Amino acid sequence: RISARPKLGEPEIWILESGGGWVHPFHVHLSSFFVLSRDGKQPPPLERGRKDTILIGGDVGREVRILIKFDEFTGRYVIHCHNIEHEDMRMMAQFEVVP
Repeated sequence: RISARPKLGEPEIWILESGGGWVHPFHVHLSSFFVLSRDGKQPPPLERGRKDTILIGGDVGREVRILIKFDEFTGRYVIHCHNIEHEDMRMMAQFEVVP
């Protein structure tokens, strides 16, 4: 199943949400991104540079807005949680970068 179809070279704002509980290190394959906000506020200093993984959920915040652009490749890639238990439970989604 394809969960998103971003267009090559076009920036997008993605809203990442977690209902609480565990902290999830959310990772995007193929591109880095910038954190625009965390729970509607400016991100802390360590989150203001390029990222490929961002923490969400638990006590770090429920919502993160990121600016992402896929510049180099088309095809299918994944986004997933980097907690080993969640990777084992297939906590991931597939996206396809299209021309």
